[in-house]
Amino acid sequence: MENYAYLLKKSRLDKLMQLQNLLKYLSYPVKAIVSRNFYFEVMLKMKGVGLVYLLVLCSACALAATTQVQDVLLKFKSLELSTVVAQIPASTISAQGVLTANNPQDNKPLSIYNSHQELVMSYNLDNTPVEGEVAPITITSHAAIIQTSEGTINVPWTSVYGNNGAQFEPLHAAQMLDQAFNASFVTIWMVVTLWIFSSLAFIVLIAACLTKILCLLISRMKVSFTLCLRLNAFGSTVIAFFILAQFFINISLSYIVMCLVPAIYSLSFLALVRRTLNKAADDPKFALSSNNPFASLFERQSRTNEDGSLDTGPEFDKLSTEDQERRMANLQRNGRSGRVEFSYDQNQYYKEHPVSQSTQAQSTDKSNNNNDDNNNNNSSSFIP
Repeated sequence: MENYAYLLKKSRLDKLMQLQNLLKYLSYPVKAIVSRNFYFEVMLKMKGVGLVYLLVLCSACALAATTQVQDVLLKFKSLELSTVVAQIPASTISAQGVLTANNPQDNKPLSIYNSHQELVMSYNLDNTPVEGEVAPITITSHAAIIQTSEGTINVPWTSVYGNNGAQFEPLHAAQMLDQAFNASFVTIWMVVTLWIFSSLAFIVLIAACLTKILCLLISRMKVSFTLCLRLNAFGSTVIAFFILAQFFINISLSYIVMCLVPAIYSLSFLALVRRTLNKAADDPKFALSSNNPFASLFERQSRTNEDGSLDTGPEFDKLSTEDQERRMANLQRNGRSGRVEFSYDQNQYYKEHPVSQSTQAQSTDKSNNNNDDNNNNNSSSFIP
């Protein structure tokens, strides 16, 4: 009976822990948007998580987007769009994105109706104004114009076929539309996920390059490209939601702006990192307190006593006032006075400070060896 009660209690505890972990993971997108301090956790405890986070974020956004895509496909299916497209004259799209009919006689305006005698498409390569009823879809020489309740959507042929040109075969296009109309929710979700992920991954890559370059030029702070990618992966959360919004409302934003947004998030955080390190170098008490995310960088120097012995006592915040003063004196004696420039090896950090354990007092001797070089060129090389 006691064993059963113990197992029941343990099962409830496990479920509670799983719920707490789920709530923690669900809070990541919100924290990535509103909390700059959250990026300390991203930098120090989420090695290798950036790509996974990006994929999960895109998958979640694609779930909501897929419902909208299905509604649009159902609407087009009710208009018998595949049958209508099959009636479009065979055409050619040039490398400049200009659509022309293969037969010159087919260039004249054409209105195409479905079996219910509803006007579905206007084929108007001359781009001339059309009087009377406006078709939901208009095919012009340079774009497809789609009328929606939110406004007009222009789809240039170059955005569909690129700059290489192509042959437009109506029957082949009609078959592809039939396949899209009959696609399952999972299939559409996977396609939308892939599209959002590829768009967001490109933005993160460009933003990471901007972050590394601007951080070096402006702050003279060397940051690993891997860290730049991870920071920008979380910084692109707001862009992921913007891409999701595009499925519901007719809005657009240039790729340059979308690349700048995560870069600004990352640069703002890295500026906070530098200020935190400089404050820690000037204030030994802050350097060793739990309020300093990089307290572990200073711990080993503070635990090395004057006689060379190693202090194995508890963490700094749990010490008495006298012991705290002794730790601060050790740090001031073993470290440099004034501002300290840091060089830290990422692999060594994770080797000495596993995420699953509380951080003990360790830092690498490599930071001490590189201090002279960093002070000479007046640049900070911090690779967490």
